[in-house]
Amino acid sequence: MFSRFRKMTYWSEIGEIKGFHDAIEALGSNWQLLDEDAHGYTDISSIWGQLASNTELKNKHTHEARKWLYTTWHRDREGIRTKFYAKMGVALPQAPEHRTHNDGKNQNESTKVCKRF
Repeated sequence: MFSRFRKMTYWSEIGEIKGFHDAIEALGSNWQLLDEDAHGYTDISSIWGQLASNTELKNKHTHEARKWLYTTWHRDREGIRTKFYAKMGVALPQAPEHRTHNDGKNQNESTKVCKRF
């Protein structure tokens, strides 16, 4: 339950959706890297660290803050990413397709059905 209150604090500290969008816009053209940098929130010098620096978060230089920013963006919480792309007049990029364990096998092999005897 404590983490839920902390997340609510993040939203209020950052300035809700407008504050988040302002922080992204402060990245300049680098904001496009937010969708490309899949696992870079652990490093303080990553694009997520740069985004955190643009916010009013009290603990902006922590791993937890970068992870919250990353998760909020990629899970499109509160429609943050959808609204940002609409505001910028840019089409929302497609989510990467997930590969299955059958990828690379021929179609007949991957569609076999086990029959019960």
